[in-house]
Amino acid sequence: MRIGTLGYATERGLGNLVHDFYTHGIITDVMPVLHGRVPDKSAEWYPGATVLSSLKDSKQIDMAREFCRSIDAMLFFETPFLWQLMPFCREV
Repeated sequence: MRIGTLGYATERGLGNLVHDFYTHGIITDVMPVLHGRVPDKSAEWYPGATVLSSLKDSKQIDMAREFCRSIDAMLFFETPFLWQLMPFCREV
């Protein structure tokens, strides 16, 4: 079963939480979201992952939707980053 999430790839709070869940095999797929103020570890922690840099860009929102379609379950930590993904995930 593929379990995915959107999350920061930072050495702080939610970034560490997502990385721990990934490292321990609870989450199998991560689509990192750039933090903007904190150094990003996406390339090191999630090699080959598609990174979202703008959650206001329609192309990147479409990429997030495709990511949701490619997994079996989505786990959101504190924030889904894109609130419209929650009802979208229920539909697909």
